[in-house]
Amino acid sequence: MTARDTPIWELPDEDAPIEGLDEYGEPDPAYAAALGIVPAPLGRRALAAVIDIAVYCLLQVPYWIFALPLLISFATGRITSYGLINHPHFILAIVIVAVTAVLSLVYCIVQLVMHGRSGLTLGKGITGLRSVNVKTLEKPGFWRVTTRALLVWGSAVIAIGPLLFFLSPLFDPQKRGRGWHDMMARTWMIDVRHGLQPYDKKRLRIARKTVTAAPAPQAKALPSLATKPGEDPRGEYRPAARTSAGVLGVARPHGAGPRPVIGLSGLELSATPEAGEDEAGPGRPVMGGYLASRDEPQRAVAEGRPESGGARAPRMDQVAPTGQSPRNSAGTGGGDAVERPPEFIVKLDTGERVEVSAAVVIGRMPGSVEGARAVQITDQAFSVSKTHAALRPVRDGVEVTDQGSTNGTTIVHRGSERELDPGEPAVAAPGDTIRFGDRSAVVVPA
Repeated sequence: MTARDTPIWELPDEDAPIEGLDEYGEPDPAYAAALGIVPAPLGRRALAAVIDIAVYCLLQVPYWIFALPLLISFATGRITSYGLINHPHFILAIVIVAVTAVLSLVYCIVQLVMHGRSGLTLGKGITGLRSVNVKTLEKPGFWRVTTRALLVWGSAVIAIGPLLFFLSPLFDPQKRGRGWHDMMARTWMIDVRHGLQPYDKKRLRIARKTVTAAPAPQAKALPSLATKPGEDPRGEYRPAARTSAGVLGVARPHGAGPRPVIGLSGLELSATPEAGEDEAGPGRPVMGGYLASRDEPQRAVAEGRPESGGARAPRMDQVAPTGQSPRNSAGTGGGDAVERPPEFIVKLDTGERVEVSAAVVIGRMPGSVEGARAVQITDQAFSVSKTHAALRPVRDGVEVTDQGSTNGTTIVHRGSERELDPGEPAVAAPGDTIRFGDRSAVVVPA
């Protein structure tokens, strides 16, 4: 029987490829950290356990008040079995025991079902924690959390067994706060207040794409050729004679400091972030933070190259609409030069290149938006809307406007992600990544 003929409830969970595994098939902590997942702090983790246990104990209060004293009297011989059965509170005690047992059983089952399907219990929901499958970062499943609970309850056979299990997260060699019961059940407790919420499918999908995308080179600030009046020009560039071709200058003799490097292109990667630049912190995906060496197809897509064995898709900007030139050129015939608008190229994750020298609208079957050129984007997953976003070249980059798409449009700038509201324009600078649905594109100068 093939996988196609197998009923859906019998399909194994391991068919889908799992990202973030090391060469041994084990979950890599660096991948989870790059996604922005934060381990659960031990203080709130203990508080969540106290809340769950306190609610369970609260359900036992009627039993302790009405039934337990009668049972203690019978066990110590203060009353006989005849006296127990004929006691005026015997029927009430039976009802209290039955109600308490049913409520306790329902509480435990509901806790296990919620924990397996949504990763939370009453205590975890109050303290902002969730449990996930450590390998897939998805829901742990009912049987995993049941195994986890049985391990803790079974440890009560030894007097200090539960204490050892609750203290075991302190000795996790990976520093992820996983105890013995977590490791045996293959689960992981995380903090969703300060980190990524894996149960938000859209955020998790965007974070996975972000950490496997190669970061674009950032332009470095180059020194100005001008010398401000009143400043000492020693050791700086000193303008000299002017010609019709531009500014000529001579360099002052070098001092004791390091010699300047000549010939920088301005696109070198900076070793340290510039002043005021947003740095990726806990709970925020790191752009290009996890590029496994074995993931050549993912790296090829991130770099804008076709995967090995496939032909490069034709450039969509090579065909211009009828009566419209793809580029505006300078005027000829002795007249004044026509100022050329800024031009950029949007490089899709499939290697296709869309030239943005004028207004462009992209989507699966884009309609006309204020005379913009329509560019069709192939998306077999249908995550891209028919008319998804409009692009327009501006001075600092490409202005992106979401056209009320279903899955939204986001701009990733230096590891910081911004989701656009429909109709609200935002500028994507060269090197930024535009995400629309499951597709992505990088803005580069033409």
